[in-house]
Amino acid sequence: MVFELLDFSTWDPATILATLFGAVGVVAAVFKGYQASGAKGALSAFIDGMTSSIPQTEKQTKAILAAPAATWKMSDSTYTELVKQLTNSGAKFNERGLRASIDSMESDTQVEYGIVVEDHDGNPATECKSAFISYGRFTLLSYSQVYNTCLNAGGSKVTGIGP
Repeated sequence: MVFELLDFSTWDPATILATLFGAVGVVAAVFKGYQASGAKGALSAFIDGMTSSIPQTEKQTKAILAAPAATWKMSDSTYTELVKQLTNSGAKFNERGLRASIDSMESDTQVEYGIVVEDHDGNPATECKSAFISYGRFTLLSYSQVYNTCLNAGGSKVTGIGP
């Protein structure tokens, strides 16, 4: 897919202009960061431009709600696959709790969040995988990777599910 994007013969004028404006914006931010704080500021501006380390604003929440739910909510088939893969990783959890956690995050218009499997004492379960959810799709990770990914995604919420 990335290589298809590099085939410039398929780009229309709007795509070309949007790409140019985006590139100019990144260069301007990096230059401004360099002026303010030297090389460290330029690197920080570049990294901020390439990550989602900015918390979701009210305007972004409205935009998400205006988008079709299928673009950011988890489908039933993806949910079924998540349950299957978590179970196959050795996770012991209450499936209703998982569904309730996902529904709660989606009702709060959270497009990125973590789900950590917990043991009977409420501690992260280390013998199985947990999940990071982004726009209705999941990635299985260790519980510490889920926490770190959520932290790097602008402090995305993390919820626990237990047996």
